[in-house]
Amino acid sequence: MKTIQTKFLILVTISIFLSVMVVTCVGALESGEIIREDASEIMSLLCKEKKQEVNEKLLNVEQSVKTMYQYTLTQMVNADDSLTTGEKIDACMDKVKELALHTAESTDGAIATYWRANPAISGPTAGFFWVSDKKGGFYEYEVTDISKYEKDDIEHVGWYHIPIANGKETWMSPYMNENLGFYMISYIIPIFVDGEEIGIVGMDVEMQLLYDYVDSVDIYDTGYAFLMSEEGEIYHHQDPHLAEKWSANDSRFQEVFQKMLTVKDTNTVTEYTWQEEEKYVAVESLANHMLFAIAASKSEIDKPRREMIRNMFLFVSVIILICMIVTIHTTKRIVGPLNELAYFDVLTGLSNKTAYEAKVDKLEQEIEEKQANFAVAVLDINNLKIMNDTYGHDKGDMLIQDAAIVMMQIWGRECLYRVGGDEFVAIMDNPEPGYCDSKKDAMDNYLKVFNMNNDRYDMDLQIAVGISGFEDTDTTYLDVFKRADERMYEDKARKKENSL
Repeated sequence: MKTIQTKFLILVTISIFLSVMVVTCVGALESGEIIREDASEIMSLLCKEKKQEVNEKLLNVEQSVKTMYQYTLTQMVNADDSLTTGEKIDACMDKVKELALHTAESTDGAIATYWRANPAISGPTAGFFWVSDKKGGFYEYEVTDISKYEKDDIEHVGWYHIPIANGKETWMSPYMNENLGFYMISYIIPIFVDGEEIGIVGMDVEMQLLYDYVDSVDIYDTGYAFLMSEEGEIYHHQDPHLAEKWSANDSRFQEVFQKMLTVKDTNTVTEYTWQEEEKYVAVESLANHMLFAIAASKSEIDKPRREMIRNMFLFVSVIILICMIVTIHTTKRIVGPLNELAYFDVLTGLSNKTAYEAKVDKLEQEIEEKQANFAVAVLDINNLKIMNDTYGHDKGDMLIQDAAIVMMQIWGRECLYRVGGDEFVAIMDNPEPGYCDSKKDAMDNYLKVFNMNNDRYDMDLQIAVGISGFEDTDTTYLDVFKRADERMYEDKARKKENSL
């Protein structure tokens, strides 16, 4: 009997042992796939978030230059017909000069702005050049004598001849401006009136602005970001010598670069091997056509899975405990960043409805504790359904993104929430008297400038706004919100009536 019992116990033990091994193997394999999927989502979301942050700066530069360009066209077209083109340019330059200074001072990241006339009409030094003093102000810098340099001298006069040759607004590739000693990118719009070359208007941004965003990426122990051109030229990387190793004529480079292009703007990652190391990479296109990429070692991402398989054979008796520890560790490490990104709206880069509800809960507590002092702005995009039905959802998404950029110019990123398809809320803590009215006026004025310069779609961007502050008689957050919501609908009705 004891022999039978012993055999039975041995059989049961072996069965349990084998069962644990099978379950652990299957669990290890499946958890490895989950880890990879989570890693892919984290890298994609972080890459898109950084893209939104960089594009916010670049689109602000574009909007500033377009404002100066549109003002220039208006001045040239409305000038006295009895004046020569050169006389019109001289009169226009004086009027644009002051506008350019104020525009540069209010554009984050700008290090210079300029307006240069066609040297064949007004001479090689006609124009102005405002340069940042690195303290928030700008001073007038001596303009470059265009006649001293050949047209293909990119460092000195490429900023003039390249956009003129393109015949359209142009983001210049990074270059060292020998006149200022800055490595920079430039956004430039050539000016033509009735087919005649008038000149250019532009703004410079130091490349260090983009480098700072690249260097701010912190993901895994081996993860990093880098910046490159659409042709694969490395602009900024944690390995300063990579540009020398990364050759466009190398077949290995072409294979890696083509893989990166396949996941550009797809919210996915791809695998590649470089210098015998396997990596995952996510890639997004910036507004200036550069590529922003985030890479991490596949070995590091797969490390938890390998540890589980190895420990399975060594410590079967405690394999379940090991799996729990690894799972807890992995959850904190992988899911933690996802929880933070759960408050982020991918399309606009603003906080989402989840973050908004958390903020409302906090305000309700402040109201209950008699410590509340806040204001609520309810914002709604007009005609989004018409845009979607007429031009498609891609244009509708573009309208939402443009609206978010306009709102951020007025309210700032921190207090804005996207709570629905075309619905946004701004919550201001401790607003000063008159703050709300000033912000509404600023919004309406900014929209006028935006619509005057917008050429991406025919429809005007309209945003209805309703604002209300907390009052002593309010007992809940909803009391404040309802007033703001009612005023928003009143504003929506006015704007629709005025647009008829």
